[in-house]
Amino acid sequence: MDQELLNEFILEAKANIDQMEELLLKPESLNNSKKIDELFRAAHSIKGTAGFFGLTKVMNLAHVMESILDELREGNLKINDVIVDGLIHAVDVMRRLLNDEEVEIESVIDDLKVILTTKTEVDNGKIGVAELQSAAMLWEQLMQEEQKEVKAAVEIPPLPVVDNNTEKILTEDSIRVKVGNLNSLLNLTGEIVLMRNQLLRLTKDPEKNKQELSALAKNLDVMITSLHKEVMKTRMQPIGTIFNKFPRMVREIAKTLGKKVQIELSGLDVKIDRSMIEALIDPLTHLVRNAIDHGIEFSVERSNKGKNVAGKITLHATYENGRVVVDIADDGAGLDLKKVRDKALDKKIIKESDLDNIKEQEIANLIFMPGFSTAIAVTSLSGRGMGLDVVKTNIEKVGGRVEVFSDKDIGTTFRLNLPLTLVIINAFIIIIAGKFFAIPQNEIREVVLVGDGENKNRFIKMLQEKPSLVLRGEVIPLVGLGPFLGLESESAFKEKLDKAMQERFLLRILIIKSGKSAYGIVVDEIHDSEEIMLKPLSKAIGHCLLYSGMTVLGDGKIAMIIDTDGLKNAANISFKEYSVKKIAELKDHDKVLQEKLLLLFKASGNEVLGLDMSLISRVQKSNTDNFIKVGSKYYFKHNNENIRVIRPEYYIPISNNKCKKKNVYVIIPKDLSYATAIIAEEILDTVSADFAISQNCGKGLALCGSKFIKDQLITLLNLPELLQLVTPNYNRLCSNQALARKKVANQKIKILVVEDTQVFAKALKNILEQEGYQSVLAQNGLEGLALLQKDNFNLIISDIEMPKMDGLEFIKSVRAKDKFKNLPVIALTSLDDEEHRQIALAAGFDYYEIKLKEQELMKTVKKILAEARSVM
Repeated sequence: MDQELLNEFILEAKANIDQMEELLLKPESLNNSKKIDELFRAAHSIKGTAGFFGLTKVMNLAHVMESILDELREGNLKINDVIVDGLIHAVDVMRRLLNDEEVEIESVIDDLKVILTTKTEVDNGKIGVAELQSAAMLWEQLMQEEQKEVKAAVEIPPLPVVDNNTEKILTEDSIRVKVGNLNSLLNLTGEIVLMRNQLLRLTKDPEKNKQELSALAKNLDVMITSLHKEVMKTRMQPIGTIFNKFPRMVREIAKTLGKKVQIELSGLDVKIDRSMIEALIDPLTHLVRNAIDHGIEFSVERSNKGKNVAGKITLHATYENGRVVVDIADDGAGLDLKKVRDKALDKKIIKESDLDNIKEQEIANLIFMPGFSTAIAVTSLSGRGMGLDVVKTNIEKVGGRVEVFSDKDIGTTFRLNLPLTLVIINAFIIIIAGKFFAIPQNEIREVVLVGDGENKNRFIKMLQEKPSLVLRGEVIPLVGLGPFLGLESESAFKEKLDKAMQERFLLRILIIKSGKSAYGIVVDEIHDSEEIMLKPLSKAIGHCLLYSGMTVLGDGKIAMIIDTDGLKNAANISFKEYSVKKIAELKDHDKVLQEKLLLLFKASGNEVLGLDMSLISRVQKSNTDNFIKVGSKYYFKHNNENIRVIRPEYYIPISNNKCKKKNVYVIIPKDLSYATAIIAEEILDTVSADFAISQNCGKGLALCGSKFIKDQLITLLNLPELLQLVTPNYNRLCSNQALARKKVANQKIKILVVEDTQVFAKALKNILEQEGYQSVLAQNGLEGLALLQKDNFNLIISDIEMPKMDGLEFIKSVRAKDKFKNLPVIALTSLDDEEHRQIALAAGFDYYEIKLKEQELMKTVKKILAEARSVM
């Protein structure tokens, strides 16, 4: 059998095992018939495909698990702790068996058979003495094994993960990569190889080929950027990879401590760089263990406080300002700040004289100090003070931050703020007092120039003796970076502000995103924007919250990377002060509330055109030589996708200059459903307009009207209408091409394969295609019915056990339609007994074949097709 398919089966089996473990660890799942069905299908899928590959041990273990789950489905067994622990133990053995076929399984199969033969209601007392003794012995055996695992999992140092295979799975050398990513990488690599050959040829005579070398360098820049983005996609993995390992750990530790604890996971699809995934394992383990041991109270204490007797831990991940935020929250006792303060005094971390000036948040942050612990006793779980300082150190090593928020008797939340990747980011390079600094581009909302008197919709105002920027009706607090970094005096900074307010000095301000709010950073100069490699800070300055890392610029200079959250906190910015300000309080400027921002540009003619900035994603410099020509149309690569570029003068009534510039700007809309961007030859400015636009001047197709701004007539474009003008022919062409391809495909013999186990489905597809048949895959009965409505098939091969709609429901739905009554359908399953065969044939299947018998299946397929019972 194909080794690649076997490897894929192992990956899929591990995914099924993870799903089973997750369901078994959720109490609510075990009383839900649909969840029991999911557990059954997972075991059934492993059994069927393992038999296909000749993995007898895996198949036998899965078969016994499947039998227990089938009894639960039928109501012959009632779920209880003995069954759950037995199945969890079997899941562990199955996981080890996939890595090592020599693992012994007889004892676990014997234990499961004890459960299977009991068939009674343990928790209702309806059980004989002999059976009770057998179950008790099994329980004792399982508990001894699990306690050994727990003991190994909670001892520190070093910090482990409860499941011994977890780290192996997370750090293995192979990961799944989408075929589309691999194809893109291959294509990009091919393009770069061609460019290398061109470069070798042109460098033989660089003076003669100077112009060609310049163009090649630009193309190479575009290609390498695209290659980097594609490589980064292959490294991104869902954070659920590690989140899903914690329910088991919480269950085991809570049981050891005699506590009741539930865990809730959310944001599992948030993707983060693989290296960050690996760096998170130990810190998350520390924090979750800490929450169970220190945070969650015992059931009696929780009941006395009026809380649910079962504590709750929540792991939540989300994106925020181009970073990933992970919250580890518990609803326990919260931090006892008095105890923290007293311990800090006892350890001489703080002085008694400092107590009057120290804030509550600063006291809470003392728990991150090395060796700090308020635990009364040292246990295998905690109390040595070796946890939270390690967490803080490890997170800061990868450019992240740790914060703690706590309310007494309500709970505690640890927040990890992490970069998406440790590799390369886009950044603005700024200059303060001759020194270079970098600010990540995804944290910058916009760049504003103030103080030149040119634009009245932005100005500096002092509010409560603090400098603020009024920008299009929004009041934004300002921070002078120079004074905070000690590179400029406060008096010099205030002098700049005074001059800017008198419109005698130009201030450069970066508007920084901060959640739903924003603040401004005043800088001396914006030097450039470039891709930088993020490097961690050295130990000497690692404690400084104003920096998140450092980088080496293209010219060899060192630039510190500004931590915008750290700067905000250091500046004590409170957005509440600004949210209650009324713009009407700022005299003569209340009309700015009605204004919107326009991007002013020119096409090939002299007209000044305007576009609503809220509709624009970005503006990018380019050269028309970089555009890809297909027929009479041109395309531009954006985020590894080809989008069409158009010149607006070809579609709206404005002047069209025959001499077109090669260096242009591409205006990319936020809505890319039309897959079209606009070419501008010149970007002029961004201005505010109140949109009281003259409807009689310049009104036409895809035009909103016109307005005089700064004594200049601006023609405002209707972007959605313009894009609709461009795309109809393009969309119709794509539809015609797809229809032509479909007609060609319909001329072949076509088989519909309905199978939820992807590895088996792919293996069967390979076998069918080797025989010259075309096959289409569906993962369940519902997908199969949808495909039958869209296309014609000569034959259907369907599994029985599937999610959403199983094979029996599927065949009944097929036979209910007159056009499919004579369509041959084969049932393909691992259930090899006469009872299931008769049920399938009675439901409407024509044939019943076993997954393990490939040759018998192919004989049946050939026989059916030879009889030519086609519905086409």
